[in-house]
Amino acid sequence: MRVDGELIRELRLRNDYGVEEFAQKVGVTRNTINSWEENETKPDSCKLFKIAYIFDYQMEDFIVHSSDELPKLFE
Repeated sequence: MRVDGELIRELRLRNDYGVEEFAQKVGVTRNTINSWEENETKPDSCKLFKIAYIFDYQMEDFIVHSSDELPKLFE
């Protein structure tokens, strides 16, 4: 499982939040936001919940599953 950092960036920009302002809302540093948006690290579940709440999204909207993580239904 990975978190879609590009979606976090897109929503942040769409809502006119600078990195510093968004970091304060989420309760992290600006370096952490940059790391998430570049898909270098991912937010923990509490921070992801807070991000989803800020943007009025579901947590699942930020989660990207690769095909090898999905169950092999038709084997």
